[in-house]
Amino acid sequence: MALVSENGTDIPVANCTADPYVTDWGFRYFIANFTIAVVGTVGNIVSLWSLFRCRKTNPAAKIQLGTFFGVQLIVCILTLPGFSFVKKLALLCQAADLPMEPKLLFLFTHTLFLPIERINFTSMAIMRLVAVRWPHHYKKFVQVKVIVVMEILIFLYALSPWLVAFAINLHGSYPIEDQMTVTFSLGKSKTIKNIYLVHGINHLFPTFASLLAYSLMMYTMIRQKQAMGAHKDKNATTMDHVAYTIRLVILVNLLLDVPHTLAHLLRVSQVPSLIIHSIFYMHLALDPFIFVGMNVHYRKALVTSIRSCFRSKSSHNSQSQQGLEVPAQRMSLLNVSQSSQTRSGATELTNDSGVSNV
Repeated sequence: MALVSENGTDIPVANCTADPYVTDWGFRYFIANFTIAVVGTVGNIVSLWSLFRCRKTNPAAKIQLGTFFGVQLIVCILTLPGFSFVKKLALLCQAADLPMEPKLLFLFTHTLFLPIERINFTSMAIMRLVAVRWPHHYKKFVQVKVIVVMEILIFLYALSPWLVAFAINLHGSYPIEDQMTVTFSLGKSKTIKNIYLVHGINHLFPTFASLLAYSLMMYTMIRQKQAMGAHKDKNATTMDHVAYTIRLVILVNLLLDVPHTLAHLLRVSQVPSLIIHSIFYMHLALDPFIFVGMNVHYRKALVTSIRSCFRSKSSHNSQSQQGLEVPAQRMSLLNVSQSSQTRSGATELTNDSGVSNV
């Protein structure tokens, strides 16, 4: 039996003893990931809104980017908070008290959608390399049919180990929190070892493939600029800005992902692993804000929409205030009229009583 561990450290669950130092960092891990999830949810919604609102973006690229940010949104809303919560309970030796169904849901979704997001990230890095190095071939790839087929294959590939796991009833044979360790397959059957081998490939391969693609892309761009002369295009199109922001997103992801991958390979101790994983999850919040914030077209559209929203609200409030002021003015005029009539009636009564001015 083993405690939940993203670094491969095995701790018996049956006689689990919570380490106050580790559980304190586990609580911080949960709070940090929950904060990332909230910020990431807002950012990914804004990214999807900006992406599908723009008509100038290539439809195929729009589908690929929409899938990328859509999967990130699912991770932020569901899998990251749930997985982190189970992790915290495991560190407190309380995971056994949680029913199997929610633990299975969070483990399943987290190990499905996070690899899909990372493989999509790798596919974007490779396609950026093709666009820079072989622009004529890139046009053949950036087609709606090609991207849709690619996304379906990515989904089926990420789902394949879980199809086998459900077929052999893995969740019914072992506690869910044990299956969240990278060393769970040690001493198990060949089928379980193959399942975790696929999970390991999904975890490590995207990092190295993206790093290689990004390095070749930047090398090619530097050589092209040296040959043609570097100059800033003031008339850059929407797709030029999208390409720039994608390159920046790839760079940020790599900077956050490489330490995370090395932590798995080196099997660092518990607390450093928690810190490194939270740093890695930060890409879920940073990616959408880089994508929108560094794209001048998306940024202007967002600022314009926010301003128009506030203007419409202020205009509505102004109309409401004017609507309240009109009855007030009418009441004021009515009071003046009634006061005038009262004074006039009093004068007539005074004259009728025989009192006259001398």
